Amino acid sequence: QDARLFTHLSVEGNLRFALKRAPASGQAVSYDQVLKVLDLAPLLDRNTLSLSGGERQRVALGRTLLSQPELLLLDEPMSALDVRRKGELLPFIERVPEAFNLPMIFVSHAVDEVVRLADEAIILHAGKVTGRGPLPDIFQGSEMAGLTGHFEAGAVVEAKVLRQDTAYQLTVMESGGQEVQMPMVSSLAAGDAVRLRIRARDVSVAIERPTGISTRNCLKATVSEVIAEPDTAFAEVVARMGDQAIRARITRQAADELDLSPGMDVLLLIKSVSFDRRVLISPKS
Repeated sequence: QDARLFTHLSVEGNLRFALKRAPASGQAVSYDQVLKVLDLAPLLDRNTLSLSGGERQRVALGRTLLSQPELLLLDEPMSALDVRRKGELLPFIERVPEAFNLPMIFVSHAVDEVVRLADEAIILHAGKVTGRGPLPDIFQGSEMAGLTGHFEAGAVVEAKVLRQDTAYQLTVMESGGQEVQMPMVSSLAAGDAVRLRIRARDVSVAIERPTGISTRNCLKATVSEVIAEPDTAFAEVVARMGDQAIRARITRQAADELDLSPGMDVLLLIKSVSFDRRVLISPKS
């Protein structure tokens, strides 16, 4: 959470300090590679006190990598950063495990960070492990919904980019054999694999295809579970789209009037603008 850089040394001095004291054997992480992956070359001559919060964390990460670690433990490294600085730092952290062939344990309370970075998630609650598994599976479970609260509960699904619709500035993807679109993410190209975070509160349920509405994504799915919440107005519907599950938070009245039950075919309506582009990433191979 604190970069702990040496203020009497430049950025380059901080990096070479770690490099000189690293174990002589191995040297799997090279100086030039760290500069390239973390884009540190433009900062080398800077005084550490003149760096932004995101820049300081990049330098600290580079210094750690040059110490030749076998494992990285990042304990909420973005907790002191504002949204813009966090958005600048996330892509660099995302590159590290693959670029340096290093396993990484990332500790966070922020759902968007977990979705962006994790392949596998471990849920800790009251000092105990209450859930563990691949990220999409964890988001389908009740443990995550209980910890994040109903406002943030949802699902993570995987999709592949089909094309960029430049006329309407939309990115068109395929998930579970169906098209999904969202406002254009220009950094993506056809064939890219991405994760989509879909909040339950952004999903509506229909039993026949609606007409004359602005919602663009109308996905076929099969209800697997309907969870009514006693003493509240709400119910949670879990529907499967192929091997992926999506959650919808609707009223109990709507669930009853639609007569929703397991095994029933439905349509899930998701606004294109509801997808969180800040956490849209390519799943790691």
